[in-house]
Amino acid sequence: MVAFSIAVTVAKDLDSNLERRIEWINSAMEAVDWTVSHRRDLFSTTLGLISLQDAEMTELSQYAPQLLDTLVGKLEALYMNLAEEDTNNPVLKKISRVARKAREMRVALMSGNRQLAAA
Repeated sequence: MVAFSIAVTVAKDLDSNLERRIEWINSAMEAVDWTVSHRRDLFSTTLGLISLQDAEMTELSQYAPQLLDTLVGKLEALYMNLAEEDTNNPVLKKISRVARKAREMRVALMSGNRQLAAA
């Protein structure tokens, strides 16, 4: 949750230190193990099988999709602006990679939410 919060906070101002901020966002997103949000650990008990979900990831999966939408929107707008100025800007590849990661994370979190709702 902390790593994800860092990514969102760093993305609030992309006007200065752009390359470093993109690297921070990327690192913070890599620190989030989003696969937990849609993976269930089943433990056998005398009462049968119970499903345990990581509480932090459950909370994150409730609020993160909207935040990721905002982050992706900012990154896409930034990408377009920079591409208009210089299509060879090396930061474009980094922005593209981080935006793709954010979209993938959103899909995984939304999938996890649907699985939780169906359980």
